Amino acid sequence: MKQVPQETVVQAISLLKQDKSVQEVEGSTGLSKSTVERLRKSHCFGLGKPKGGRRKILSAADERYCVRQVTKNRMSSAAKVAKELEKDIGRKIIFYSENSSLI
Repeated sequence: MKQVPQETVVQAISLLKQDKSVQEVEGSTGLSKSTVERLRKSHCFGLGKPKGGRRKILSAADERYCVRQVTKNRMSSAAKVAKELEKDIGRKIIFYSENSSLI
């Protein structure tokens, strides 16, 4: 098994402690995924795995705003709420009609 330089190990551990993902550490240090996982398991035992998945676009306040628009202002569709929210917060909102959710 090839020995990993100590400076690379220290760099990988510091990146893991900064909540970087295994893939990000792998890309910046040149270590393999399994080596980074092994370092995380042995040196960063207080840290859990980073939360996976897609980040939320809407904050909790934005979600409450959408519900309020439907209940209080009687907006008839989620598409109209999405357009109104887009004007208010200035971010692109994508509306999927098959499950009537905002992303």
